[in-house]
Amino acid sequence: MPFYTDCIIIVGQQRMDIEKLAKNILESEFGYQVKKISEGDKKSPDFFVNGNGERFLIELKSKFDDEGTVRNIERTLAQGEVAEFSDITGRKNAISKIICEASEQLASIDIEVDYRMIWLMAVNRNQKMKKDQFKASLYGTATICDLDLLQTVSCYYFGFNDFYRTKGVIDAALISTMEGGEFCLNTHSSPNYPKIKESFLAQKFGSACRDPFKEEKEKNTVIVDADIDRRDKQLVLKYLRAKYNRKKLQDMHGHYYSSIITVSKNELV
Repeated sequence: MPFYTDCIIIVGQQRMDIEKLAKNILESEFGYQVKKISEGDKKSPDFFVNGNGERFLIELKSKFDDEGTVRNIERTLAQGEVAEFSDITGRKNAISKIICEASEQLASIDIEVDYRMIWLMAVNRNQKMKKDQFKASLYGTATICDLDLLQTVSCYYFGFNDFYRTKGVIDAALISTMEGGEFCLNTHSSPNYPKIKESFLAQKFGSACRDPFKEEKEKNTVIVDADIDRRDKQLVLKYLRAKYNRKKLQDMHGHYYSSIITVSKNELV
């Protein structure tokens, strides 16, 4: 779902007011009333949101570029060379730590709300990659290849996933770049999953609302919905092959690569 806003968040590596941006989106795009929660002696979530017949808490987390990586890129570019960057698009321990910290903050306030959710915002470079890492950390996603049909399909809960780890707190997550976002439902969240998937916010996102069970019914994805040790990849694949009667399923590892060069104004003429 695209976000349309006049707010500018990043100038170079300077961190601007992302909370102002998030508040603006919730109010102008979705019609909510947003109250910033003041921090006391312990960390608390960022927003209390009310409107459209629902109330929820939001903890906002942003993923900026690693400062050491940025310095290395700038040093390489200053020497007139091509700066290369690569990373996995799968689950990242650093992001999982951020999600668990957000869960603790959301649970720190005893207030009556309908839902508690996290907003993961990707900024700076490689925003699409960061968004994929958010999703992989939340859902434990993997790309599965059917060697018989020569087709690939996304798989939810293939590996360790933070939605399961935080199922008693986080009902959903908004993952976004500066161009738009997706609303990701936590199917492990009981009893809130059946309710939040019918919420105003979920409906507002339309096709950008991620619901693994709905996508499985539409045959767009597969799901590991059994109590299986995620450390044993072959056992997980065995389960998928039996569940979907597809004999030659194999997981694939995703990587992201980018190259950056500097071009003078004269070269653009």
